Amino acid sequence: MIIKFSSTIKSPGIEDQKLSFSSKLEREKEISFDTQEEFTSYTFTNPENKGILRIEIYKNKALLITEMSTILLDKNKKQTIEYNTPHGQMFLESSLQLLSEEENQVDIHYTLHTLKNELVGQYFVRLEIEN
Repeated sequence: MIIKFSSTIKSPGIEDQKLSFSSKLEREKEISFDTQEEFTSYTFTNPENKGILRIEIYKNKALLITEMSTILLDKNKKQTIEYNTPHGQMFLESSLQLLSEEENQVDIHYTLHTLKNELVGQYFVRLEIEN
């Protein structure tokens, strides 16, 4: 399978950042060891930096996992996350605005805020899956 990944980041005072690429995809249905909840995992590589991305989609939450950070997104509540940057660690609050999973497309819209409630950015992610 092939994935077409696209993302747009809208941050205050900064021009929109866009990223898109195609990559080989591993998609699996799995069961969480902790909660016994079923989820779908999407694992692929960003060809620009060779970084591995894993996105786990549950019924009401998503996990975005990279080599630098894990972002927990929950439809029902804000989550405090540890976000690693080249400049050090930051603690942010994540808030899931939209989570839509269909057979060949996943859409995720989330926001990140500082712990002082200052907007870091709005993130729009789309995964398009081709067999």
